[in-house]
Amino acid sequence: MIAVVAVLVVTRQQHGASSDPGCQAYASTALPAYNKAIGVLNTQAAQATVSGELSTAVTDLTSATRQAHSGSAKSALGTMLTQLKAVQTYVAGGSVPASAVKALNSASSAADTVCS
Repeated sequence: MIAVVAVLVVTRQQHGASSDPGCQAYASTALPAYNKAIGVLNTQAAQATVSGELSTAVTDLTSATRQAHSGSAKSALGTMLTQLKAVQTYVAGGSVPASAVKALNSASSAADTVCS
């Protein structure tokens, strides 16, 4: 079981999609993978389950970041990827601190804004 300190990570909903290829990849594959990973993290599923879902989300978000053309999309998706990888590292250690949750929520919100 993974301990998430006091704050839940927020899942995201994409309302519109930017024409940027990275944002399109974010909306079609990375965001659903991210939401699934966050769902299992928030339910404090088995570490192996959470780790597997996070790996998929990291792979999909890495791909979306590489496909991004605009600087703002590359930056927002790259920052979200960095924060997601940090959470992945904390999960491997067994506990995700509130500061990591807050940083990931902020980064994912920024990616949503840029890619909407």
